[in-house]
Order: sequence, then C-alpha cells, then structure tokens
Amino acid sequence: MQTALRQPDESGPGLTKRVVRAGLWTFAIRVSLRSLSAVKTVILARVLAPSDIGLFGVALLMLSLVDAYTYTGFRNALIQRKDDIKPHLDSAWTIEALRGVALAGALILAAPWVARFFGTPKATDMIRVMAASVLLDSLVNVGIVYFERELAFRKRFIYEVSYALAEVVVGTILVLIMRNVWALVYSALIATVVQVAASYLLHPYRPRLSIERKKVGQLFHFGKWVFGNHMLNFANRNFGQILVGRMLGVAPLGFYRMANNMAEMATTEVARVTNQVLFPTFSRLQDQRARLRGAYLRSLSLVTLISLPMAAIAVPLAYHFTEVVLGAKWLPMTQAFQLLMVAGAVRSVSTTIGPLLSGSGRPDIFPKLQLVKLVILGALAYPATRYWGLTGAATAFLISTTLLDGTAFIVANHMVGSSLGDLRRALLYPAACAAGAGLALGAVVWAFHPHPAMAELVVLAGLGVGIYVAALAVCRGLFGYTASGLLSWKTVRGLAS
Repeated sequence: MQTALRQPDESGPGLTKRVVRAGLWTFAIRVSLRSLSAVKTVILARVLAPSDIGLFGVALLMLSLVDAYTYTGFRNALIQRKDDIKPHLDSAWTIEALRGVALAGALILAAPWVARFFGTPKATDMIRVMAASVLLDSLVNVGIVYFERELAFRKRFIYEVSYALAEVVVGTILVLIMRNVWALVYSALIATVVQVAASYLLHPYRPRLSIERKKVGQLFHFGKWVFGNHMLNFANRNFGQILVGRMLGVAPLGFYRMANNMAEMATTEVARVTNQVLFPTFSRLQDQRARLRGAYLRSLSLVTLISLPMAAIAVPLAYHFTEVVLGAKWLPMTQAFQLLMVAGAVRSVSTTIGPLLSGSGRPDIFPKLQLVKLVILGALAYPATRYWGLTGAATAFLISTTLLDGTAFIVANHMVGSSLGDLRRALLYPAACAAGAGLALGAVVWAFHPHPAMAELVVLAGLGVGIYVAALAVCRGLFGYTASGLLSWKTVRGLAS
C-alpha cells in the first residue's frame, strides 16, 4: 500500500521522465478513445436516424446538467495539493457517493418534466434508466486520483479505455440487433459497470464511508472554483444544444450533436492530450515561474502546430466528409459542422490556459471569464437560433468562444510573462500556415468539384497536409521558423525542465 500511495518525486529529472511517459500514455489514451468513438459514431450515423441521436442527446444533456451543477471539484483539489492526500480520500469518496444517490433520485423525479420541456415523452423512461449510471459512477474508487497526481498514465489508460471499449463493443452489437436508441442506453450502463470494476482492480486503495468536516472544507476551498468553472463550461458548451432541442426539436438536436462531436474529434484531441498531463505538471512547477513559462509555451506550440491544420483542412472538406462517411441524411448539419470546427480550433489553442491557471493556484480566473462568455452566448444564441437555426446556434457559439478564449489567452500570457516574440513563434506562424493551407484546399474543392467518394476525400486531405508542410517550409526560409524542434525528443523532455 505504501508504494501505491507514495508522494510524487519533485526533482527535475524525475518529473521530466514522468511527464514524457505520461504524455505518451495520454496520447495512447486519446487515440484509442477517439478511434473507438469514431467507429461507434459512424455505425450510429448509418443505422440510427437523427431523431434517435437527438432523443438520446436529451437524456445525456440532463445527466450532464445535474453532474455539472453539483460537481465538487474534489478530484482537482486532490491533484493540486502539495501535501499527502491520503487523509482526504475517504471524505472525498463519501461525498461523491452521497451526491450520486441524490442525483439519481432527482433524475428519476425530474424525468417527466424534462421530457415535456423538450417535447419528447419517450425521453422519460430513458432518463430514469440512465440515472442508474450516475449512481454507479459515483462509486468509482477515489484511489485512481493517484494515476494523474503521480503521472502514472499506464493504469489511467486501462481505466479510460475499459469504458470506451465496453461501450463500443456492447453498443455496436446492441445497435445492430435492436436498431433503436435503447441500445445506447444499455451499452452506457454496462460500460459504467465495467469502468467502476476496473477502478478497484487497478488501484489497491479501498475507500470507506467517512466524513471529516475539516478535510472536506480544505478540498472545497479549492474545489469551489473548479466547480464554478465546470458548471459554466457546461452551460457554455451545451446552451446551444438546449436551445436547438427546445426550439427546433429532437431531429435538429441530433444534427447539432453529431456536428459538435465530429468537430471536437477533428480539433481538440491534441489539446486534450496535453491538458491531462499539463494540470499535474503545472501544479508541480507553480512556484518556479521560468520553468512554468517554458512548459506553457512549449505545450502551446505543440497544440497550435497540430490542432489548427486539422481544422483548416477539415472545414473545406466538411460536405464531402459528411456525405461519404456519415451518409447523405446528415448533410443538413454541414454549415454548423464547419462553424463548430473553427470554434474547436480556437478552443484547442486555449485548452492550455485552464491547467495553467488551476495549476498555478488561480482557479478563480477562468470561471469569471466563463460567466462573461455565458452572458454573451445567451444574448446571441436565442435570436440566432430562432432566425438561422443550426447555423445561427453554431455562429453564436463561435463568436462567444473567440471573445472568451482571446481574453483568457491575454491573461495567461501576462501571468507567465511571455514576450511578443514568444507568442509569434508559438502561435502566429503555424496559424498563418494552417489558414493558408485551408484557403488553398478550399480553392481546389471550389474549382474542381471533386466527386464525393472515399478515394477523393483521402487525396484531398493528403493535399491539404502537403500544402501545410510546404507553408511551414516557406516560414522557415523567410523567418527562420522551424517546427522540427518542437516535435523532437529533446523538446518533449524539456517540457518539464
């Protein structure tokens, strides 16, 4: 037990090795999860109707809402603490378990009201059944927090993939057999059971019911800001979906959810890989400003270099991708898909900011900015959705995201003391190259009107990548910018040094 609950090594070389190892495992986690998710999404798009996806989306929105608005933030608080966290574990687990019981009961009681709100009576039973997954999820072994605290992402990989693999395998089988939305409900429940079991198999800690008010208060002092950010982030990310479901119906909600899911796959994966590693890393470096600035700028460079061209290439290919991969029935989502892709690119750049602020002991900043974003989104989304439907909802989200993340970017760079030269190298050059590649690819698609087939789609995507690489070479020749160093082992090792 002592080995499993050891305190993390704070030395430079020790931290560096763990950051590199954690980064590789986190990348493996995200690639595995997204690969499984992509397979599942394509199968669902081919078998189920947009109204089915929308109906399931209503249930997921409700589950996500009650989770976001009761989020404790204790997990983040445990990761951020510098001292031994073992005395806090039982209290944290007990609070989460009680929260799960309360939420499951609330979902069962509120299900009819939610169904009436969205005009979908079929959602009532679905929400009540899925309430069981909320209760089960609250019983996850709190010991898994050590996976991130110690950057032990090999076990985190097994834990994360256990849910995704179970959901995809069971969900695919059930969808092909049942061919209705209930297959998604049952697969989510089974996957949750598998993940809870995995949490106890992978870590030896065994929580017990216990609440110490002092320990809970200490966790809440930090966790309240994480809760605020979590709550407001949920509102910002899902406000458009709620409006679409309420104003336009479950079928448009299905289109919007599919567009949002596909946009996130294309733009935010690299950012999420770095995000999981960066919070514990920045927490270790919070008292060393020079090392913190170096780690932040390197992570920003990596995210920008890879995420932005994904969006730039995907936007002009959105129509062809939708028709070839998902099917012609999903084409009404194309414009929303493109707008959400751009919003995802903006968000990918800013995902290094949240871990920086929280890891530096300032989790209060981001919730305040999120609140401003929600006000802007609320002012724009209703009239935009009313008059322009899915496209209006996506446009409102893009505008509010750009305003918030631009402000957060300024705050973060002021905090670490980044210079204009640092930002030009980390952001401007790759952003300009990505934009150029996207415009050039768009011109090719407009001029030649390629036939919508998988072979043409692959060729066009390859052409976009080639243009981007060529643009980077031009930047190197004209301005001395080089991307090769960012992707070298030396630089990856330097992330925490």
